[in-house]
Amino acid sequence: MKWYVRVGNSLLILFFILFLSFIAFTPRAHAVDWTPMQKLWRGMVEEKRMTTCRLAKRKVVKEQKICLYEGANKTRETIFVDKFEQCPRTLSCVYEPDKDAPSILEMMESLEESLK
Repeated sequence: MKWYVRVGNSLLILFFILFLSFIAFTPRAHAVDWTPMQKLWRGMVEEKRMTTCRLAKRKVVKEQKICLYEGANKTRETIFVDKFEQCPRTLSCVYEPDKDAPSILEMMESLEESLK
């Protein structure tokens, strides 16, 4: 075999080894995209606790129909609908116990003021 063929093959192997080592030791900031379940299992996120909220009140403010729901430990949810028939009697909402939220009457007054 000629000397220049050996040198060429050696250089090719050397570049291949350098390329592989560069790929192997390059830091990857976004190489792994975890699924939501993997994030939950690894403790990266907390699972949202849900509770059943029941329809507490219906109100019309300036032609806007509002359904107010209340659940366990003063968990509250508000939904704006086109018709009151679209208000389900119960729904699943994020559990927020003893949250410093206004009462239903205070919510109604603030909604009326905001829509005026």
